[in-house]
Amino acid sequence: MKISVIAFIDDKDGWKPTLTSVTEQTYEDLELLLIDAGESADKGEWLKAFARTDQRVKICEGIYDKGTSTPRDITPTDIEGQYVMELSAGMMLAPDAVERMMHVFARRKNEVFIYTDVLPVDRNNEVLEVIAGLTGEMENFYLYNPLRLCFVCKKEVYEAAGGWTERNLWLRMQEEGFPMYRLRAKMCRLLADRELSGIGSGDDILGLRIRKYEEDVKDCQSLERKVKTLEELIGQCRKYKRNGSALRLAADLMLLHNPVKEYRARSQRIKDQSRAAFNRLADSYEQDGGYEEPRKCYGPVMKIIRKYAGKDLKLLDIGCGPGIMLQMALDAFPDAVRIDGIDLSPAMVRQANARLTDERAAVMEGTIDTAAIPEGFYDIELCMHSFHHYPKPLTSLCRMNRALRGNGVLIIADNYYRGFKRLEQNFDLYVSRYAYGDMWMYSAWELTVLTAVAGFHRQRFYKVGEKSFLFICRKRN
Repeated sequence: MKISVIAFIDDKDGWKPTLTSVTEQTYEDLELLLIDAGESADKGEWLKAFARTDQRVKICEGIYDKGTSTPRDITPTDIEGQYVMELSAGMMLAPDAVERMMHVFARRKNEVFIYTDVLPVDRNNEVLEVIAGLTGEMENFYLYNPLRLCFVCKKEVYEAAGGWTERNLWLRMQEEGFPMYRLRAKMCRLLADRELSGIGSGDDILGLRIRKYEEDVKDCQSLERKVKTLEELIGQCRKYKRNGSALRLAADLMLLHNPVKEYRARSQRIKDQSRAAFNRLADSYEQDGGYEEPRKCYGPVMKIIRKYAGKDLKLLDIGCGPGIMLQMALDAFPDAVRIDGIDLSPAMVRQANARLTDERAAVMEGTIDTAAIPEGFYDIELCMHSFHHYPKPLTSLCRMNRALRGNGVLIIADNYYRGFKRLEQNFDLYVSRYAYGDMWMYSAWELTVLTAVAGFHRQRFYKVGEKSFLFICRKRN
């Protein structure tokens, strides 16, 4: 199991012991990727000299645009390891740190992200006794507002969470819903900066935690994370009698419970969960067991398309996945004018565009609500086993209606649940908040009402097998 250790080298001090602690690890199957993000020419020369001392050290050229605030993403070809670790200036790993973390991956097959907090030290590499004596307070700090973490995660998880951006990776992992395992052992030391060196009490830590909340957690997408952090901070403010801070944070908490904001945050979370889930499924979707139901609908849907399609067909597949139906339509209609697709998942879009080589076909990333789609253009729209993922079904249906020409046809294929089983499934979906972002399983009556309000008529409902259905309707002229 190879690990890629990434160091984003800026002009801060403390990088030499940090990088040396990596090359001296007892775990040898690693590569150290150095990204020169500093402005100092001397530091760049030092990095080149350091890279010559060990063949496992590589300098990633062209990753960072100097003079800008954000580095470009490290591409999968830059990372050879199956696991990824990030370092910051002044972080010094214990000799067996990587080996112990990789040992956890070997034992715990389902883990994707393993982390441990660090022990702050002074310039002489001595543990700051004041902070070390506040063990419980520091653990609480790292739990909700991590300042520095030593971590290793699987490569595909690192990429799915967005990789190397300014947002705190640890928070993004939580927002995406990845399982994380915390090691209690402190296997890394951090050269304390001004934020930590001035800490002398639990009250000082509370002040730092409040600042970190305002800098990082306040802008994260996870409503649950923000609520949990605020509740913890309010309790700490009362403990240290910071009544003014407690009132201000309580006001923030009340705003978070605003129904409109909760609805928007929940919709965004569902969308993010769906995107992350289908990014992970993209490579194995056609071999996955969940593909069986959509596959059963392809034949019946193609018969319906042939029934309504004219010579100059213009078709849009909403939630097209890897482009299977698009390719089938291209093969069946050589005179088609446009065969387009939309999908929320960037990985699915890449798969679809790789499959479709015909210049009449294009797949764009986004949703029916956000993508730039011409109005009154398409003859037929497909929505294959994706409608239950849409958090705003009526809004999406109205947008589908606008994209269709007069009397155009909308075909929805989705999961079929009957009676009490459907109610039970919807209750579970709403309460459990599945990782796939599923929202609702629809009945024929619900779809008839929704499509009628959105401007459709002539609705028909067909059952396909035991677990799927087709719903067909037409746009009113």
